[in-house]
Amino acid sequence: MPYGCFPLAAFLGRLILLPLFLADIMLTALARLGLSPMASMWAALGIFLGGMINIPIRQIPRTEVLESPAFGMFGFERMFPQRVRRTPYTVIAVNLGGCVVPVMIVAYELIRISIYSLADLFLTLLAVAINVAACYHKEIQSINTSVASIGGAGTFDGIVISGLLATLLAY
Repeated sequence: MPYGCFPLAAFLGRLILLPLFLADIMLTALARLGLSPMASMWAALGIFLGGMINIPIRQIPRTEVLESPAFGMFGFERMFPQRVRRTPYTVIAVNLGGCVVPVMIVAYELIRISIYSLADLFLTLLAVAINVAACYHKEIQSINTSVASIGGAGTFDGIVISGLLATLLAY
């Protein structure tokens, strides 16, 4: 029994609606953080579009020369597999969408928390200090890569997603 074009139309409809659904969830989570609808939209755009921008902040010299794909973005390394970049250092970078924009949101939240209660601000900063201490023990020297991007796991960075999910679950 043929179903006609309905399965294809249903699949394409879901394909189109899924990003809109995820964007709505993200805007809802940002609104729950106290951002206005316009600020939530700008923050979401900053996270999505900024995920493609890495800002180099430091170079760590290496004893060996590291090889990495010259076109390591958007899957281009598969199209040009022979292009290899050799570097004697590791670049430490921050990702605009996965690090800088979320840090700005955190700064805003810390200001909001300090208005309500200094005790809550102290507990928040204590939790941040414990998290930073645990994360500080990653050995960048042992990572065999030419670029280490903080917050740069792509547009849907794990830190951003976990923070937004925690925001949604908190209410």
